[in-house]
Amino acid sequence: MPHLYTLDLAANLWTYGNVDVKEHLADFIGQLYSRQQQEICQLYRDYSRCTIVYGPHKDDRAGEEFYHHPARQIMGFWLQGKEGSDERLCWTAGEKPFAEQVRWFKEKAELAIPGWVELRERCL
Repeated sequence: MPHLYTLDLAANLWTYGNVDVKEHLADFIGQLYSRQQQEICQLYRDYSRCTIVYGPHKDDRAGEEFYHHPARQIMGFWLQGKEGSDERLCWTAGEKPFAEQVRWFKEKAELAIPGWVELRERCL
């Protein structure tokens, strides 16, 4: 559900031009949950800390599509028996041979696992 929060935040920014992020998150959580709202707000804030850092810039952090969209591209490239590098993955994995691009995604995903496991446990 984190994408719903981001969309709601963007809608408020679009409508009002400025948003108090802490207040907006509290209001958003208040609309969805009747109990443990402070704890849930913290989970939403911590969600972004779990995302994969894929580039050198502060905002080079992966959204939820990063976990399945490149995987589909990797499988398609592999199943088609293509060689070289997959141009669709170069934006983040670089212009490397395909096997190195796959390794890059695997390493990034593995580094993120502990954070996601910890967040999941807290959610439960």
